[in-house]
Amino acid sequence: LCIALGAFLLVIGFLGCYGAAKENKCMLMIFFIIILLIFIAQVAGAVVVLAFSGLAEVFIGYIRVWAVNSIKTDYGRISDITTIWDTVMKEFKCCGFNSYEDFTNSSSYYVTSKYPDDCCRSAYPCTLSGIDADVPGCYSRLLNFLKSHTKILGIVALAICVLEIGAMAASMILYCQIKKQEQTV
Repeated sequence: LCIALGAFLLVIGFLGCYGAAKENKCMLMIFFIIILLIFIAQVAGAVVVLAFSGLAEVFIGYIRVWAVNSIKTDYGRISDITTIWDTVMKEFKCCGFNSYEDFTNSSSYYVTSKYPDDCCRSAYPCTLSGIDADVPGCYSRLLNFLKSHTKILGIVALAICVLEIGAMAASMILYCQIKKQEQTV
């Protein structure tokens, strides 16, 4: 996902820079349109986040099915999924999505008979006898994080929109200047 996003941003940057350097109207217009579409999506997202910050629970509820399935089937088997879950559990100080029980019938537990280290107090390797039942699931931690940071996320998105307006204005000014030069020649 990050590689695809990076490649997309590279193409957008190329369109803008090359279009400006070579005074190519077509590239500048494509750059403008792509930035405009991203801008519209960001404004819509920011408005939804700011206006409906109370819907974080609904959003996380939709993710629940995917999250529990990824723990049960992919944790311990697919290294990227395992790394993501280990990082989330370490950062949020949680275990599983709902609780440690998400790992009980997982493919990882069948192979190793162990739980992730973040689920235990201090017993390593982490087995059922060392589970800390007081460690909450990541659902409640993630929900609290989203509720307390939604306004910040919305404000950051709106600040990025200001930069995008600048990029759109610059590309349109260049486009109009090129068009004027062509008409006078």
